[in-house]
Amino acid sequence: MRTLQLLLGHARETTVYVYLDVLDEAQEIVLAALADWDVQSVALERAREAS
Repeated sequence: MRTLQLLLGHARETTVYVYLDVLDEAQEIVLAALADWDVQSVALERAREAS
């Protein structure tokens, strides 16, 4: 964790944890959006095949 702190240039280790929490939340949002996109892609493909 100290290496990451130094690479990011943060004075306190707690700041690194804040960023890690934000990254976890962002990853969850992206994964949910991709899952929705997959569902919509399948529905669109089926609609194209039916017409």
